[in-house]
Amino acid sequence: MTVDLDSILQKNLDCFVSANTLRFFGIFYLDSKFTELDPGLWLSDGNCNVTEKCIGSINYCINDTAKHGVVLIEEYNQLHTQDETQKQFLLQIVGDHWRSCADFATTLPQTI
Repeated sequence: MTVDLDSILQKNLDCFVSANTLRFFGIFYLDSKFTELDPGLWLSDGNCNVTEKCIGSINYCINDTAKHGVVLIEEYNQLHTQDETQKQFLLQIVGDHWRSCADFATTLPQTI
């Protein structure tokens, strides 16, 4: 997949905002009232600044977790087996387990 940077820079902010944006804010309990303001005023709005910092933290956590995951799987691969078929089978089992845990987590009550 390639992205044309020039075409992105020519787009307005409303091209990147949808109903899913507000849903995203809701999932993370972020205040979205600033979206009702003119985008030119967002930087002076305290709620926008807090939301921006929270989203930046989420991005950092995702990247950090991904990096740790890569290192972990590389170390794990070296410890158990050198047979590629067995590695793939093991990764399939781990992946299935993670998906079953994710399904379970979505059924838990959201009380935070």
